[in-house]
Amino acid sequence: VTGEVDGDQWNRVIPDGCVDIIFDLKTTSASKGAFVSGLMRTFELMPIMGHQSLLGIRFYSETAHLFLRNPISMINGNR
Repeated sequence: VTGEVDGDQWNRVIPDGCVDIIFDLKTTSASKGAFVSGLMRTFELMPIMGHQSLLGIRFYSETAHLFLRNPISMINGNR
């Protein structure tokens, strides 16, 4: 769901029971190139800033630990 808040573009991300690894393909910094998004407890408003190039890998909550090697409870509600 997208919309405007105070003239800025925003994307509402709804909790879906999945864990995501998001890669920013246009970043100039390796430390900011990717992040893991744990299970969300509530929706999140994310700003849409110009042209972006993102790639996401989605895991169901039951299988995320196989790739991440840690319990997903360690990242629930966090990035």
